[in-house]
Amino acid sequence: MMTFSLPLATLMTALSMNPGAGLYKDFVVVDRGSGDEYYDTYGVDQTTDFGGLELGAFCPTGTPLLLSGGEANSYQNGNDDVQSTTLFYTTFEAGNRPTFPLFYGINLDYQGQFYDFNFNSLNKEWRTTGSNLDLTTGAAAGDYAVEVWFSGYATYPGGSFYVYDSNFGVNYVATYSVLDDPDGDCVAPDDNCADIANGDQADSDNDGVGDVCDSCVNDINTDQADSDNDGVGDACDVCPNVFDPGQADGNNDGVGDACSDSDADGVLDSDDACDDTEPGASTDADGCSGAQAVALACPCDDNWKNHGAYVKCVAHIADDLSDDGLLTEDEADAIKSAAGSSDCGKKNK
Repeated sequence: MMTFSLPLATLMTALSMNPGAGLYKDFVVVDRGSGDEYYDTYGVDQTTDFGGLELGAFCPTGTPLLLSGGEANSYQNGNDDVQSTTLFYTTFEAGNRPTFPLFYGINLDYQGQFYDFNFNSLNKEWRTTGSNLDLTTGAAAGDYAVEVWFSGYATYPGGSFYVYDSNFGVNYVATYSVLDDPDGDCVAPDDNCADIANGDQADSDNDGVGDVCDSCVNDINTDQADSDNDGVGDACDVCPNVFDPGQADGNNDGVGDACSDSDADGVLDSDDACDDTEPGASTDADGCSGAQAVALACPCDDNWKNHGAYVKCVAHIADDLSDDGLLTEDEADAIKSAAGSSDCGKKNK
């Protein structure tokens, strides 16, 4: 591929030289994902002009914008005739054109001659459409311009010259955009999951947040609030204030096991050593009433030395709990009396 850099003033001067042969009815060929499309430079054949064209917005990881090539038609006058043609192009950030841009050349292949009644001459057609130059893949997000012009090498008896189709030196410029698409799903700028690929944009609860990144897929939670940072949004979290990514709910009551308090004693089931405390009973830090605390500390079925050892344990714990206020004296006495009347610790004879 050739490169070429030429000041605009030089192009304008060259355009007016040797008018005996020249270029006309030229086309830029691009592929925007659905095959080659032809855009002309002269406004002929009811084809859309390339100059001033907005080519669209493209995803950097999706279907690219391709410069396939171009087509040129040359006319001759007597012995003045075009022998080869080239499409030159360059790209740059829109609004930031270099003073002397570097142009790359695409040689256009000779296709044959045809008689043009408008010029009353046997003219030539040149075309190349297989270049497939990718203008978007890997480009940073932003707005871009692609600038083109055509050149032809012509001869006449005793010499040669160049002819141009360059819009009198200002060339032909079309624009396009590369989308900011960090997740690579080619949905931008209104991607409902900007950082996770979801080309289908599924949103079951219609809250504007795609299912693949929605912390509550079936419950509207536009703000995605998640007070306990467990990945489950408050709107559908069975324990909105307790870290509980597993969302276990053994009894299916809508309150997660991690924050369930079955006996309503203020101690979560997950921390409650006695989850069946009677309503209204005073409890210790483990969620146990005085009587339950004694039973836990002095289980009847433990391997007691004798009945007296069991009764002594109950008396000691009951007195301590009474001193701590978890048991009244009467309650403590009743527990000790019941222990004395029990068979706990007694050996079978």
